[in-house]
Amino acid sequence: MTSLRHAVELWHELGTPYETAKARTALGEALRHVGDENAGRLEFESAKAAFERLGALPDAKRVSQRLGEEQGIAARAGERVTRTFVFTDIGGSRASPQPWFRSPGSYRTARGGSHHPRH
Repeated sequence: MTSLRHAVELWHELGTPYETAKARTALGEALRHVGDENAGRLEFESAKAAFERLGALPDAKRVSQRLGEEQGIAARAGERVTRTFVFTDIGGSRASPQPWFRSPGSYRTARGGSHHPRH
């Protein structure tokens, strides 16, 4: 249980809401398993709210089912989900993360170096 709580804290500190919500879901399951229904529910509710904010409706629906809720999420689960992922250099400065991206014909790293694949 301590490891799951630590995982939630670490993902939160890294600023990764999706991974934080996934860790909260796992913690909610563990809390329920040991009989702490109220604490488990709180973790599920927090995870569900994060998934909804992120547009991760299939994940929100799964957590909703664990909460015994079917309405609302189920109706929206068929909506088109668009996700935007930003990859940052987590080893570098958190003050100014730089995204990693690929442009046609080259790969660029977060540090600005480039690599042109050989053909």
